[in-house]
Amino acid sequence: MTPDRRDVLRGIAAAGTAPAIAGVASAHDDDDYEDDNDYDEDALVRAVHASPDAPDVDVYVDGDRVLKDVEYGTISDYLRVEPDEYEVKITAAGDRDTVVFEDDLELEEDEAYTVVATGELAEDDFEVFVYEDDRSIRRDRARVRVIHASPDAPDVDVTLDEGDAVLIEDLEFGEASDYLTVKPGRYELEVRPASSKNDNPFDAEFDVRLRPGRVYTVVATGFFMPDKAAEYEVFDLLGAVDARRDDDH
Repeated sequence: MTPDRRDVLRGIAAAGTAPAIAGVASAHDDDDYEDDNDYDEDALVRAVHASPDAPDVDVYVDGDRVLKDVEYGTISDYLRVEPDEYEVKITAAGDRDTVVFEDDLELEEDEAYTVVATGELAEDDFEVFVYEDDRSIRRDRARVRVIHASPDAPDVDVTLDEGDAVLIEDLEFGEASDYLTVKPGRYELEVRPASSKNDNPFDAEFDVRLRPGRVYTVVATGFFMPDKAAEYEVFDLLGAVDARRDDDH
């Protein structure tokens, strides 16, 4: 199963001419980073619907519906909330009594979170993962991480340029990679089952564009195996901007 090549980072604008890769670094490899400090002592939280066989959902926080009719593939905007512990409930859209997830979520001051709903509803393994977002910006570089949320996919490698540059190795379901710092531009991103030589024949290719001074999260989702992909949602990437420079409009 090889998805058609496409621009998959929805909502991410073009970066212009694509320069060659100039190396990839994880975490902060120098002092040229700046924080996107717009928390005002609050917490930021957003939700991702990445369960490929689940219906549209509603999201409730402490009994109040905060997101309505959330479709598969949706990444919400950040919601600003006071730091506290909240009861989070996910239900079928329009049916408050059909609860697919319910748990407490603790949000801390001046932190940002991405909440990913994934798994297979039909197999009764619908689950929710919570990730802390590092929104630190480097003005002349892009920063990007990948979250593995494809419920039937094995551990995967993420490579660039037909496997010549390995970004991420052995990423497990439910796991988020570190944020990687890359030169801005257009890349061909490949996702394949993990291999010591990064030469597995499965080859899902996606064109992505990354702009300087932006921080991105990419979520790998959908069904990996052809039998399930034919019936439900095919393996794909979702993308969102975690942070951007103040002068980037």
